Order: sequence, then structure tokens, then C-alpha cells
Amino acid sequence: MSVTFSAVDKRKAPITKFGCTFHASIDLEVEDPDFLHLCNGIARSLLALLGFAPIPSPVKLDEPIDPDAPCPAVDYLVGERSVLECQAAIVHARAGFKSVCGRLIWEPQALYSAPVSNPDGTVELRPLRAWLGGFTAADLQNRLDRFERFTLRMAREGATHISWS
Repeated sequence: MSVTFSAVDKRKAPITKFGCTFHASIDLEVEDPDFLHLCNGIARSLLALLGFAPIPSPVKLDEPIDPDAPCPAVDYLVGERSVLECQAAIVHARAGFKSVCGRLIWEPQALYSAPVSNPDGTVELRPLRAWLGGFTAADLQNRLDRFERFTLRMAREGATHISWS
């Protein structure tokens, strides 16, 4: 799952297609260096740093997952703010970076399953279940820089709002 950032120009008259109303979209090609596409976890951290999403609670990876539990709402992974709100959020995020950064990053972690007997008679004592890559303060700073470049580029292209979904 992932989040792609784009922009719209709400000064132009909206277009109606298939019974829905749309504003003029300003999109970048995937190969463009300013194109911004993030995995959900990293997007969540960036949006929280910007003040557009709640600061996530620490994930308890060693607890069993209840398959019948409802999925948590992630409405904040779809949103829109004006370019001016985004620029103000970037300044605010840079000013408060050290105070919230520690709650938005994570260490790499290996998760293991219970011992498993293989068909050849061997036993794996610690079979790897999942590997979770880390996300450092430098990584978060890099994503903030990329979001700033994206916002500035979209403003130059005539966008009035930045959206993500």
C-alpha cells in the first residue's frame, strides 16, 4: 500500500465527468525527480510531522495479530491542503523536528515464528517471519525535503492545493 502526492488548481472551473466533479490536476511523470510516492508507514510519519495526521502509537510487533479485529481507520492517508498551508507546515515541521522525530522513526527489526519441522526432518528454531526495514531521522528529514521540493514545484506549475491518496 502506498500514497501518491499530486496537486490541483482550484482557480480554474471544475470539470464534470461521469457524474463527478474534478478540478484541474497537475501531475508529474513517475520518472520526474520531484514525483512523490511513499509507502503508507513513511507517508504516515511525514504527514504526522507536518501536522496533517495524528502521531502514531508505537506498534507492538511481538503481540499476536487478531485476524478478526477491525482495521484501524487511516483516513489521513487521503487528504488535501492548500499550498500555503503546506508551506507553513514545512516551516513548523523544521522548527519542531527534534521534539517529534523520535516518535516517527523506527529501528530495523526481524520477526521470527515458532520452531518449524521441515519435511526433510530438520527443525528451524527461529524461522524468519518478516523483516521490517528501519526509518531514521535522516530518512524523515529527506522525505520532508522532498515534500518541500514537490510543493515548490507544484506552486510554480500553478497549483493551489496539494493532495495525497
